[in-house]
Amino acid sequence: YSPYSGAGSCGHWLFEGQSTNIITYSSDFTNSGWSHFRGTIISNSIISPDGTLNASRYQEDGQTGQHFFRRQSLSITSGLSYTGSIFLKKGELTSISLLSNSSSRWVASANFNLENGTVISGNGVIENYGNGWYRCSISGNAVQTTTAAGLEIITSSGVGRDGDGLYMYGSQFEQGSYATSYIPTSGSTVTRLQDVAT
Repeated sequence: YSPYSGAGSCGHWLFEGQSTNIITYSSDFTNSGWSHFRGTIISNSIISPDGTLNASRYQEDGQTGQHFFRRQSLSITSGLSYTGSIFLKKGELTSISLLSNSSSRWVASANFNLENGTVISGNGVIENYGNGWYRCSISGNAVQTTTAAGLEIITSSGVGRDGDGLYMYGSQFEQGSYATSYIPTSGSTVTRLQDVAT
Protein backbone atom coordinates (compact mmCIF):
# COMPACT_ATOMS: atom_id res chain seq x y z
CA TYR A 1 0.00 0.00 0.00
CA SER A 2 1.06 3.62 -0.30
CA PRO A 3 -0.12 6.90 1.21
CA TYR A 4 -1.27 9.79 -0.91
CA SER A 5 -2.98 13.13 -0.42
CA GLY A 6 -6.58 13.17 -1.53
CA ALA A 7 -8.96 16.06 -1.90
CA GLY A 8 -8.94 18.43 1.04
CA SER A 9 -6.66 17.89 4.01
CA CYS A 10 -7.46 14.24 4.72
CA GLY A 11 -4.84 11.60 4.06
CA HIS A 12 -5.71 8.38 2.26
CA TRP A 13 -4.25 4.93 1.80
CA LEU A 14 -4.22 2.98 -1.45
CA PHE A 15 -4.80 -0.76 -1.04
CA GLU A 16 -4.26 -3.32 -3.78
CA GLY A 17 -5.83 -6.69 -4.35
CA GLN A 18 -3.90 -9.89 -4.90
CA SER A 19 -2.11 -10.23 -8.22
CA THR A 20 0.47 -12.52 -9.84
CA ASN A 21 3.19 -11.54 -12.28
CA ILE A 22 3.14 -14.42 -14.77
CA ILE A 23 6.41 -13.35 -16.44
CA THR A 24 9.11 -15.33 -14.65
CA TYR A 25 12.09 -13.12 -15.55
CA SER A 26 10.60 -9.66 -15.33
CA SER A 27 13.79 -7.66 -15.85
CA ASP A 28 16.24 -10.21 -17.29
CA PHE A 29 15.59 -9.69 -20.98
CA THR A 30 18.52 -11.95 -21.91
CA ASN A 31 16.75 -14.96 -20.39
CA SER A 32 15.66 -17.59 -22.92
CA GLY A 33 12.01 -16.84 -22.14
CA TRP A 34 12.52 -13.59 -24.03
CA SER A 35 13.10 -13.44 -27.77
CA HIS A 36 14.55 -10.46 -29.60
CA PHE A 37 14.46 -9.91 -33.33
CA ARG A 38 16.72 -7.73 -35.50
CA GLY A 39 18.41 -6.27 -32.47
CA THR A 40 20.40 -7.03 -29.34
CA ILE A 41 19.84 -6.78 -25.59
CA ILE A 42 22.48 -5.13 -23.40
CA SER A 43 22.01 -5.74 -19.67
CA ASN A 44 22.75 -3.28 -16.86
CA SER A 45 22.90 -0.31 -19.21
CA ILE A 46 21.26 2.45 -17.18
CA ILE A 47 19.75 3.24 -13.76
CA SER A 48 16.25 1.79 -13.49
CA PRO A 49 13.24 3.22 -11.61
CA ASP A 50 14.37 1.30 -8.51
CA GLY A 51 17.58 3.37 -8.38
CA THR A 52 20.08 0.66 -9.31
CA LEU A 53 22.05 -0.14 -12.48
CA ASN A 54 19.82 -2.96 -13.70
CA ALA A 55 17.84 -1.64 -16.67
CA SER A 56 18.52 -3.10 -20.11
CA ARG A 57 18.89 -1.62 -23.57
CA TYR A 58 17.34 -2.95 -26.77
CA GLN A 59 19.38 -1.84 -29.76
CA GLU A 60 18.25 -2.23 -33.36
CA ASP A 61 20.45 -3.64 -36.11
CA GLY A 62 20.35 -2.63 -39.76
CA GLN A 63 18.19 -5.49 -41.05
CA THR A 64 14.87 -4.91 -42.78
CA GLY A 65 11.70 -6.01 -40.98
CA GLN A 66 10.08 -5.55 -37.61
CA HIS A 67 12.47 -4.79 -34.77
CA PHE A 68 11.06 -6.06 -31.50
CA PHE A 69 11.42 -8.17 -28.39
CA ARG A 70 8.81 -10.54 -27.03
CA ARG A 71 7.87 -12.71 -24.05
CA GLN A 72 5.80 -15.77 -24.96
CA SER A 73 4.50 -18.95 -23.29
CA LEU A 74 2.15 -17.10 -20.95
CA SER A 75 -0.99 -18.87 -19.73
CA ILE A 76 -4.37 -17.22 -20.18
CA THR A 77 -8.01 -18.34 -19.76
CA SER A 78 -10.69 -17.49 -22.29
CA GLY A 79 -13.06 -14.73 -21.18
CA LEU A 80 -10.76 -13.19 -18.57
CA SER A 81 -9.02 -9.81 -18.83
CA TYR A 82 -5.22 -9.51 -18.82
CA THR A 83 -2.81 -6.60 -18.58
CA GLY A 84 0.75 -6.38 -19.85
CA SER A 85 3.07 -3.60 -18.73
CA ILE A 86 6.70 -2.55 -18.93
CA PHE A 87 8.86 0.40 -17.88
CA LEU A 88 10.46 2.14 -20.87
CA LYS A 89 12.80 5.08 -21.38
CA LYS A 90 13.64 6.68 -24.68
CA GLY A 91 17.10 6.48 -26.16
CA GLU A 92 17.61 7.39 -29.77
CA LEU A 93 14.27 5.65 -30.34
CA THR A 94 11.32 7.57 -28.92
CA SER A 95 8.18 5.55 -29.69
CA ILE A 96 7.03 1.93 -29.38
CA SER A 97 4.08 -0.35 -30.02
CA LEU A 98 3.00 -2.61 -27.16
CA LEU A 99 0.68 -5.45 -28.16
CA SER A 100 -0.39 -9.04 -27.74
CA ASN A 101 1.56 -11.59 -29.76
CA SER A 102 -1.65 -12.68 -31.50
CA SER A 103 -5.18 -11.26 -31.57
CA SER A 104 -6.44 -14.84 -31.75
CA ARG A 105 -5.15 -15.34 -28.19
CA TRP A 106 -5.80 -12.04 -26.42
CA VAL A 107 -6.70 -8.66 -27.84
CA ALA A 108 -4.72 -5.57 -26.78
CA SER A 109 -2.49 -2.98 -28.45
CA ALA A 110 -1.37 0.65 -28.18
CA ASN A 111 1.31 2.98 -29.49
CA PHE A 112 3.26 5.20 -27.09
CA ASN A 113 5.43 8.31 -27.36
CA LEU A 114 8.30 8.05 -24.86
CA GLU A 115 9.45 11.60 -25.49
CA ASN A 116 6.34 13.39 -24.22
CA GLY A 117 4.65 10.54 -22.32
CA THR A 118 1.50 10.18 -24.42
CA VAL A 119 -0.56 7.41 -25.94
CA ILE A 120 -0.42 7.86 -29.71
CA SER A 121 -3.20 5.40 -30.47
CA GLY A 122 -4.98 2.41 -28.99
CA ASN A 123 -6.28 1.79 -25.49
CA GLY A 124 -3.04 2.03 -23.57
CA VAL A 125 -2.07 3.74 -20.32
CA ILE A 126 1.23 5.56 -19.76
CA GLU A 127 2.46 6.70 -16.32
CA ASN A 128 5.38 9.02 -15.62
CA TYR A 129 7.87 7.56 -13.10
CA GLY A 130 10.40 10.38 -13.38
CA ASN A 131 13.89 10.63 -14.85
CA GLY A 132 12.54 9.84 -18.31
CA TRP A 133 10.94 6.53 -17.30
CA TYR A 134 7.36 5.67 -18.25
CA ARG A 135 5.31 2.62 -17.43
CA CYS A 136 3.29 1.60 -20.47
CA SER A 137 0.43 -0.88 -20.19
CA ILE A 138 -2.26 -2.50 -22.32
CA SER A 139 -5.30 -4.51 -21.25
CA GLY A 140 -7.55 -6.86 -23.14
CA ASN A 141 -9.64 -10.01 -23.07
CA ALA A 142 -8.43 -13.53 -23.73
CA VAL A 143 -10.29 -15.11 -26.64
CA GLN A 144 -8.94 -18.59 -26.06
CA THR A 145 -7.44 -20.66 -23.27
CA THR A 146 -3.78 -21.19 -24.13
CA THR A 147 -0.24 -21.32 -22.79
CA ALA A 148 1.08 -19.47 -25.86
CA ALA A 149 0.01 -15.90 -25.13
CA GLY A 150 2.67 -13.23 -25.26
CA LEU A 151 3.63 -9.58 -24.97
CA GLU A 152 5.49 -7.78 -27.78
CA ILE A 153 7.37 -4.48 -27.79
CA ILE A 154 7.97 -3.24 -31.36
CA THR A 155 10.37 -0.35 -31.91
CA SER A 156 10.10 -0.01 -35.70
CA SER A 157 9.40 -1.68 -39.03
CA GLY A 158 11.42 -1.42 -42.21
CA VAL A 159 15.17 -0.80 -42.33
CA GLY A 160 16.57 -0.77 -38.82
CA ARG A 161 18.34 2.23 -37.32
CA ASP A 162 21.55 0.33 -36.67
CA GLY A 163 22.84 1.09 -33.16
CA ASP A 164 19.82 3.12 -32.06
CA GLY A 165 17.89 1.89 -29.05
CA LEU A 166 15.84 2.46 -25.93
CA TYR A 167 15.78 1.18 -22.35
CA MET A 168 13.48 -1.20 -20.52
CA TYR A 169 12.87 -2.58 -17.05
CA GLY A 170 10.19 -4.34 -15.02
CA SER A 171 7.82 -6.22 -17.30
CA GLN A 172 4.59 -7.63 -15.91
CA PHE A 173 1.70 -9.74 -17.18
CA GLU A 174 -1.25 -10.30 -14.86
CA GLN A 175 -4.88 -11.28 -14.84
CA GLY A 176 -6.97 -8.14 -14.47
CA SER A 177 -8.13 -5.07 -16.34
CA TYR A 178 -5.36 -2.68 -15.18
CA ALA A 179 -1.71 -2.74 -14.13
CA THR A 180 -1.06 -3.14 -10.42
CA SER A 181 2.19 -2.09 -8.78
CA TYR A 182 5.28 -3.82 -10.12
CA ILE A 183 5.99 -7.36 -8.85
CA PRO A 184 9.65 -8.34 -9.55
CA THR A 185 10.37 -11.95 -10.56
CA SER A 186 13.60 -13.89 -11.09
CA GLY A 187 12.81 -17.44 -12.16
CA SER A 188 9.24 -18.09 -11.07
CA THR A 189 5.89 -16.37 -10.98
CA VAL A 190 5.38 -14.19 -7.91
CA THR A 191 2.10 -13.37 -6.17
CA ARG A 192 1.55 -10.24 -4.12
CA LEU A 193 -1.11 -10.88 -1.50
CA GLN A 194 -4.04 -8.54 -1.02
CA ASP A 195 -3.34 -5.55 1.20
CA VAL A 196 -5.25 -5.73 4.48
CA ALA A 197 -5.99 -3.03 7.04
CA THR A 198 -6.94 -3.86 10.62
